[in-house]
Amino acid sequence: MRTFVRAGGGQVEAASPGLFRQEALGTEPARTVGNLFSDLRRLNRGEIIAEHPERHLQGTRLLVDRSHGDGFWEFYRLDHDLYVVAVDGIYDVTHVETVPGEGLVEFCVRLTGVLELSLPGSAGTVRVAGPRLLIWYQPPGVTVIESLKPKVRDTGISLYCKPSFLAELARRNGVAHWPLLEEIQNHPPSMPFHRQFDLSATLLYVAKSLLECPYRRGLRVLHAEAKALELLCEVLSHAQEPQGTPAAPPASEGECRRLDAARHLLMTQLSTPPHLAEIARTVGMSESKLKRTFKARFGATVFDYGLECRMRHALELLRCRRMSVGQVAYAVGYRHQTSFTAAFSQFFGFLPSKARTEMH
Repeated sequence: MRTFVRAGGGQVEAASPGLFRQEALGTEPARTVGNLFSDLRRLNRGEIIAEHPERHLQGTRLLVDRSHGDGFWEFYRLDHDLYVVAVDGIYDVTHVETVPGEGLVEFCVRLTGVLELSLPGSAGTVRVAGPRLLIWYQPPGVTVIESLKPKVRDTGISLYCKPSFLAELARRNGVAHWPLLEEIQNHPPSMPFHRQFDLSATLLYVAKSLLECPYRRGLRVLHAEAKALELLCEVLSHAQEPQGTPAAPPASEGECRRLDAARHLLMTQLSTPPHLAEIARTVGMSESKLKRTFKARFGATVFDYGLECRMRHALELLRCRRMSVGQVAYAVGYRHQTSFTAAFSQFFGFLPSKARTEMH
């Protein structure tokens, strides 16, 4: 039985094991993200993937303790202030961990699983059920309790960095006004900042491709670096979207379920993409309402969302499975290779035949 300090004061007994912060560095647990990533070679159970000391790149793989569950964590240090954790695991019991505030922003792309974070001085919790994006900032000195539910596969990636890192990234890329970052910087230092969003097709692709990376050793670390930058590009692209558009009224719980079902169809029926009328009929909405509410909820039209899912799947097939262009075209719903080539080139800016050599 372990004793944890509850975020709002007092103690709570927990028989459950901790998460990666409880992994040992020598004789003591890491306890903080900064301590863990200072040198991934110090992880007692870690298996080094690769490192590039001159660029501060380092990667380590860690298996979930078999007495507690099954799966893995992968840790990537990509800069002095940029860290990535990728997880794919399932646990036999609830895992609970004390999370001290380190002044880091976390972009948590949760694909599956249920994460709960207690709030200091409150009986409430922040509950994140995948697929979902959580943006979380925990000020220094503010401690919370993090727990993961058992018997449900936990998959996703978390990117950690300092607000100053994001500010410099925005400045270098011409983002003069970033309301989200300003909100974090102006947030009261006694409470965590958190926002949740639906996952875009790009964020789904980034998380899945990092978890399913086909590369080994040094290329695996470089691939993680590319995916982290792609995630930040996606977040920054939304920061540059025009502001001031009237907000759509919030969807009802029933509408949210129907829209999530529509998105699932677009994500999974890639070889035979459904038409708008078919989607509307399947989820029980009119075509006009589906078009209007889908864009309000996911930030893209039904057509654009489906196209992005298919194009990113095509890119992954070309790069990782070494399929021919014709085979990939058929796999994402094109019966003619020329039509696929034209659509792919317009979407990415290079030909499918160059997919293995061009940056995306």
